[in-house]
Amino acid sequence: MIFRQDRYGRGGDHYPFYKAGLPAVRFTEPLEDYNHQHQTPRTENGIEYGDFEKYLNFRFMGNVVRDNAEVLRQLALAPAAPTKARLTGAVTPDAKVSWAGEDDPERAGFEILWRETAEPRWTVL
Repeated sequence: MIFRQDRYGRGGDHYPFYKAGLPAVRFTEPLEDYNHQHQTPRTENGIEYGDFEKYLNFRFMGNVVRDNAEVLRQLALAPAAPTKARLTGAVTPDAKVSWAGEDDPERAGFEILWRETAEPRWTVL
């Protein structure tokens, strides 16, 4: 995981969700071939550029679809999320977290996690 909005100078399908304040993750091919991604089809100096079907990685795309479907399944089965979540005290050494939670018999409680911005793992408070 890379903890930033997106690659420098690029955008992704997740960005409008991120901008709307919704959790968003962007899946990307780890070995991008810039000759064949987001390029106008053309040939220059003997190099073929463009998003052609022959360069698509269908196995990777299928895995992304399966991951998205599993996330949607888990969200559909999840108990109700808290509402009115707030974080105050951002310019003090003591941040305050508050929220409201509707009654939900499927929910046992809430768990608060934190991590440093560059850390990949969350820690339970």
